[in-house]
Amino acid sequence: MGKEVDAVILAGGRGSRMGELTDSTQKCLLPFKDRPILLHILDTINGAFGSANVVIATGYRGEQIREIIGEKYGNISVNYVHSAESLETCRRLLLAKKLLRGPFLISPGDVICDPQLMRKLAESYEKNRSDTMIGSISISSLHEKAPTHALVSISDSQVIEITYPPTPNWALGQFREIGIAFYDHEFLNIAERVPSDLKFLSQVLVEALRQGKEFRAERYFSNWYHFATPEDLAKS
Repeated sequence: MGKEVDAVILAGGRGSRMGELTDSTQKCLLPFKDRPILLHILDTINGAFGSANVVIATGYRGEQIREIIGEKYGNISVNYVHSAESLETCRRLLLAKKLLRGPFLISPGDVICDPQLMRKLAESYEKNRSDTMIGSISISSLHEKAPTHALVSISDSQVIEITYPPTPNWALGQFREIGIAFYDHEFLNIAERVPSDLKFLSQVLVEALRQGKEFRAERYFSNWYHFATPEDLAKS
């Protein structure tokens, strides 16, 4: 890509399914393989792009993140936006809008993947972008129940339907949304205009499709991790 990548990491949630582990610790700072989850994510961004401007959207115990990460991590410049309110993913992302100059990568603060996926999303966006095609999202055939991750139906790598909340049973040809994506700045404008009862980014995707916007889907086959419960931290 021609210029330095902008990225947003959503790191504001309490992580209630982690139980007492998050009573005194921000969820994204819980250790996985002896390092905080958030450091793995920053390493992945660094590995994917070499350098980046990262905005970390904080909430619950956000001061812990500032203390550990600071304003520079390797070749990554770090800025922060904060709200102490219990915001879901849509409103948390919008906190960062004023710091994003154009297209951007977004990552949840509780998902780890390989750098290859982030690069692939950025390349897919650059190759296919148009007035209507405004993003590339990551999907997986890993069929685990995840109430916060939508189900995605595709045709020739184009998203044709988003199911959110996800149904208990998956239909043939549906994939799980991972949550890592690369979006045009227009996605933020759509998120800003959705009704206030639409709180999750998956719901913004549904609304964008309804408005005639298009998204590419990049299927991911390598190992990735979503940390929702204490058991997830023990995975290898």
